Amino acid sequence: INVVYVGIAGFLVTFVEKLAGGSGIPEIKCYLNGIKIPNVVRFKTLIAKAIGICFSVSGGLACGQEGPMVHNGAVIAAGISQGKSTTFPFVKSGFDAFRNDREKRDFVSGGAAAGVAAAFGSPIGGVLFSLEEGASFWDQSLTWRTFFCSMISVFVLNVFLSGSNGTWGQLSSGGLITLGTFQDQKNHGYSIKHIPFFVLLGILGGLFGALFNWLNEHLQLWRMKRVHVSKYRRFIETLVVALMTSLLSYLLSYFFHQCRRVSTDTTDDDEKSTTFQRRFYCPNGYYNDMASIFFTFQETAIKKLFHDDAEYSISVLLIFFVAYFILAIWTYGLVRT
Repeated sequence: INVVYVGIAGFLVTFVEKLAGGSGIPEIKCYLNGIKIPNVVRFKTLIAKAIGICFSVSGGLACGQEGPMVHNGAVIAAGISQGKSTTFPFVKSGFDAFRNDREKRDFVSGGAAAGVAAAFGSPIGGVLFSLEEGASFWDQSLTWRTFFCSMISVFVLNVFLSGSNGTWGQLSSGGLITLGTFQDQKNHGYSIKHIPFFVLLGILGGLFGALFNWLNEHLQLWRMKRVHVSKYRRFIETLVVALMTSLLSYLLSYFFHQCRRVSTDTTDDDEKSTTFQRRFYCPNGYYNDMASIFFTFQETAIKKLFHDDAEYSISVLLIFFVAYFILAIWTYGLVRT
């Protein structure tokens, strides 16, 4: 099933619109800085990216939906500013005053900010993203417009999330990705003695990030010579990555797991969390620690590590980290030219 899902996403990017691949953030940065990229804000790109990211995440690839939301928001904003679509030429509106390059660029800045705000539940973060990372052309009025757009984006997202959670009107969701809330801040807070560990964590994150970029750069150079010369090779590589991701997740969960007893002291708040504990060849009343973090959403896995009473051994976490790190390097840059 994972191969089929990823195959659908790969087909859309390979044969329908190649700009739908990846996060789309570099392309939007280029557009906001005056570089015109054909089809970057077209309706066809939006459809291919929106459907593709759904199938990519559902197919278990080491990727997320946060980056593509920036591109999706930018495409929607560009379409609204023009009031028409080249894909649907019969759709027209009276937005003639906005039908110029400057207004279109400002709308794209707001759309990109709205995508960031919805992904992380942070309107101010969305504005700062467009201001610092995206646009080179900015004025004070655009700041307030972008902030208002980001607020509306977060509000609408909260409304829909409250409905999906069965609590219509409870606008307390932090965004599409959230690390959860620590209920007992006194016991789960941090003190000054923890700061050196935070510094060490930042250093390790920077080193592993540099290693990720170095390895992925060499992989992309190899892909350009061997894989990207043909659409069919790019599509086949997508299927191979999906197959290897599923196979590696299964084998690691089967051979390197530990069966741990499910805690019986659960409250209503913990009830949802325990549903993500996978048995996976463990006896009744036990859960497979490796499968519990492999066969779930990335956000859920992080929440489990932060908030669950469940235990995960150091060896399991190290194996998971190395495997996921390699899969992420291999996944990033698929089917892109």
